[in-house]
Amino acid sequence: MIKIWEISGKEEKGYGVNVAGNRCIPTCTNECKFGVCLAPDVCKCEPGYGGPACDISCPPMTWGRDCSKKCDCESGATCDPYNGKCKCGKGFIGTRCEEKCPQGKYGEGCSEVCRCENEGDCDHISGECICQPGWTGPLCDEPCPEGMHGNQCKQECRCQNDGKCNPTDGKCDCPPGWVGSVCANRCPPGTFGANCSQNCECFNGASCHHITGECECAPGFMGTKTHVLVIDMVLIVLKIATVRMEHSVILLMDSVAVLRVGLE
Repeated sequence: MIKIWEISGKEEKGYGVNVAGNRCIPTCTNECKFGVCLAPDVCKCEPGYGGPACDISCPPMTWGRDCSKKCDCESGATCDPYNGKCKCGKGFIGTRCEEKCPQGKYGEGCSEVCRCENEGDCDHISGECICQPGWTGPLCDEPCPEGMHGNQCKQECRCQNDGKCNPTDGKCDCPPGWVGSVCANRCPPGTFGANCSQNCECFNGASCHHITGECECAPGFMGTKTHVLVIDMVLIVLKIATVRMEHSVILLMDSVAVLRVGLE
């Protein structure tokens, strides 16, 4: 790690002063021929090179004197041609680079921290978020858009009659008056409302509206709960007048009455 050096005319052991003279930089006794000085006397070698000064090279997956030994590394890792130590690529750790980064970590040496939200995992190499069903966005911080659900929000919801689908599993949340896996069925007779949990209060064979519960009266009944029986009777009263007008008789109907009787 680079240390900041406040100009005091004194250098720390293992560090020198940069050209500008305002910062300490690590120094290596032996020049890192094919690499960079990462810390005092610690070289970070370029791929294919090893040794304390990054000046030893062997063909891939070999190491040692005359490059006669084979590397024992996994996950595409290379090994130091000087000592055979595995150099893990991004996303892997372990003596043989056999382990992926633990959950929540990624990158070289598994030193980077994932930033995914809503229990999203991140790729152990790149850090790219892998969202849980129902979530999307670079950081898994956006719910699926309306009408979509599932992995990567690629599945289309099937809910009918204004039903809302769960963005995770696609299950439908039905509006009042509707039931079924896709909200396609009205409430069974005698019930209404949310989840069809309310019982109708209608009488005399009346049905109720599956959403509001309002009674729909059978023929011959009226009222909010259909208690009233309606009887229509037409009484025709005839008055017969006999009019003698040269061999003619005229029958006159002069009144029609309608009687409505309400029985509670």
